[in-house]
Amino acid sequence: MAGLVVILPEPLMELFTGMSIQSLKELIDRDNATYDGWYCINIKPQRCGGCGEIVAYLEPPDFHLIVVWEHKDDDRLLRFATELQRLGAEPRVETYNHILGDCIPWEAVEEIYE
Repeated sequence: MAGLVVILPEPLMELFTGMSIQSLKELIDRDNATYDGWYCINIKPQRCGGCGEIVAYLEPPDFHLIVVWEHKDDDRLLRFATELQRLGAEPRVETYNHILGDCIPWEAVEEIYE
């Protein structure tokens, strides 16, 4: 896996550019178990281009919060899964459980950038 870099769809990269540390802290303070049963996108393990950590879910670079959606058929989730498939990341939509790691609901991401 050495040398692999996480490749995210451009809309997600743009959305997370400039996320403030305060915004990140507020998101981490949320109870991840609240989102058990929501959906996330599993990808083939890749090395984060920012810190070198191995990631296996759609996450913003460097922040390592798994992006979750309430509904499996959410248009935004499907759009990212399609783009990740095109990029060869082998995406699979799966049910989120807090033992996978900290998460961020897509709606919270949108709130930060309104």
